[in-house]
Amino acid sequence: MLDSKKEIIIYQDDEINIYQQWLVLKKRKKLIVIITFFVLTILTLYIFITPNIYKTNFVLQTNIISPFQVKMYIDSISNLIKDKNYNILSSQLKIKNIQAIKKIQATIPRGQKDLVIIQLKITNPSIINKIENSLLNYINNQPEVINEINTQKTQLLETISILKQQIGNLTKLKEKIFNNKELINNSSIKIDPLQIELSIQDCKDKIIQAQAELKNLQAVKLAVDAIVPQKPYWPKPKILIPVAIFSGLFFALFLAFFLEWLENAKKRFEQEHKSD
Repeated sequence: MLDSKKEIIIYQDDEINIYQQWLVLKKRKKLIVIITFFVLTILTLYIFITPNIYKTNFVLQTNIISPFQVKMYIDSISNLIKDKNYNILSSQLKIKNIQAIKKIQATIPRGQKDLVIIQLKITNPSIINKIENSLLNYINNQPEVINEINTQKTQLLETISILKQQIGNLTKLKEKIFNNKELINNSSIKIDPLQIELSIQDCKDKIIQAQAELKNLQAVKLAVDAIVPQKPYWPKPKILIPVAIFSGLFFALFLAFFLEWLENAKKRFEQEHKSD
């Protein structure tokens, strides 16, 4: 019997507490509505005032220099953006609307030795492709990179020159064999004209390959082009508005109960002093 009475008393206390909370909410409903509406209004204004930011990625492939060196150059650009040194940034990238760039970040994927992923956040998506080319030119025109390119260029030119000399020597040897039938019929001299012709063709193929490398000689090139986004990355009204309503309501409820506690505490304080 005692347990059942305790359960009834606890149940009644819970009902009283809930009813008291309901009375507080009813009493402070205007305050709750005003604060929630105020927070929602502020965030709505923020959404309309804040410029749309678009995000995209593109991938650079390194040929001569290391990806860590590329990341170092990109990080220097990123620091200029953070410090808002737009004059220096504009002169380096040769872009007029440089303030549209909000963030540039370089990351090196795990397990990749020649790729660098560039993340770009920008307010004007129409200049994304221009920024790609500007970054490539900026990296490829660094003094250290130019020295590496010239070294590679010299090596390729030397390789082409050596291969041409080999072709000339092999061609002379082939002509000499065909003009001297005794060399062909002499079993002690093992010279295969077909093998000479294959060696000449192999040298020619290597020259074509070296010339192609020479023509496309770049320290860094674009591996994956950026996709121009159609929708902004930020702000996101579908996420921000519910968050604003929840945050405003939470703060309003906290303030309502705090004011009610403060009011009750003041009444108790005044009653205690009156009794004294």
